[in-house]
Amino acid sequence: MLREEAEQRWAGQWRLQSCSVWNSLSAVLLHLYRLTSLPEKPPAIDWVYYKAAVAKAGMVDEFEKKTKSAAEYVQASKSRIVQHEKQLEKFRTMIPFDQMTFEDLNEVFPETKLDKEKYPYWPIEDLQICLKAVSGDCQSLKNLLNKVVRVTEITVQRTK
Repeated sequence: MLREEAEQRWAGQWRLQSCSVWNSLSAVLLHLYRLTSLPEKPPAIDWVYYKAAVAKAGMVDEFEKKTKSAAEYVQASKSRIVQHEKQLEKFRTMIPFDQMTFEDLNEVFPETKLDKEKYPYWPIEDLQICLKAVSGDCQSLKNLLNKVVRVTEITVQRTK
């Protein structure tokens, strides 16, 4: 008796689940059918007809301007997509960062190269001035500044 009741419950649940799956699938198929029945290019808008038919003055002109600005935005977006795809291809073909030398980095990203003519002032001079200005009771700060100065000097030597 219990087994028969369990089988009947399972069959009822299965029918409900299969029914909901079928409804979902049929909705998706109907949506796809409607999408595929649309023309690839929408028909052109007859602005002259709408200007004559719409009673409110300026409303059709406003919609026409918005439509043109939307088309311009789409064209600008397509050009940005092309630029981003070129940049993405650059990232795909470059050497991994963990295998790069400073020369490789400067070759791939020219903006990272230090320009000593454009920027002749180095931050190391500023750090050395700060180090001299720190009083004797701040030993931990002096040690930290010394480490920063050493790292900066090493970086400057590598870029020469």
